[in-house]
Amino acid sequence: MQPLPVQLLGATALYTPKEMNGAQKIDPFIFQGAHPDTNVYLFFSFLDTPNNFSDSTDKYHCQLIVSWADSKGIDVPKSNAERLALMKSLTTNWADPFRSLIHQIPDETEVVSIRVVDWIFSPRRQRGHPRVVLVGDSAHTMTMFRGEGANNAIVDVQDLVKRIDFTSAESFTLDALRSSVAAYEQDIFARAETSVLNSRQACLDAHDFEKILNGSPLVSKRVLKEDK
Repeated sequence: MQPLPVQLLGATALYTPKEMNGAQKIDPFIFQGAHPDTNVYLFFSFLDTPNNFSDSTDKYHCQLIVSWADSKGIDVPKSNAERLALMKSLTTNWADPFRSLIHQIPDETEVVSIRVVDWIFSPRRQRGHPRVVLVGDSAHTMTMFRGEGANNAIVDVQDLVKRIDFTSAESFTLDALRSSVAAYEQDIFARAETSVLNSRQACLDAHDFEKILNGSPLVSKRVLKEDK
């Protein structure tokens, strides 16, 4: 794994429509941004909306992430209370509704620290196990900053069934499997390496506001495969 020089704190919380303070009007799913003065980054997403399902509450269930670069010299506290206090401290100078979303997080909320890492396998690597084929995150661990992990995992399955005919016994001979898996791994590497590197750059740029404004992968178009 390749650790990146970024610290991240995340939490989930419930909000009434009034407590949302208009945030639900920004986007029905997610929004993100960085403060131009501090380069502290926010990611926000809706996990559930009021009365959406039979077991839903009458509140918005939201995910909130605050992250910053190691260069700021801010260590992640050990206690949960200190972590939540740090999230609020880092967002004190933010405008509402972004500030209020963080500052309304209840004191008892669990705050999780995540060290951001990524990894891409090489088709030329020595296999750890001859009967294991890598798919999804195990083949291309990437940061969340472009949202491409799940997309790549879906295309992994498409590429795998394209290379291996699961309806034909001839596809399961040892030689056929070796050839098919090798071709599949080349497919993954040719596609996912770019996604991993773009996601890495997006993560770094998210904490450098000027780079966001200059065509960063953080905000550029997501394309896994060009139409031919």
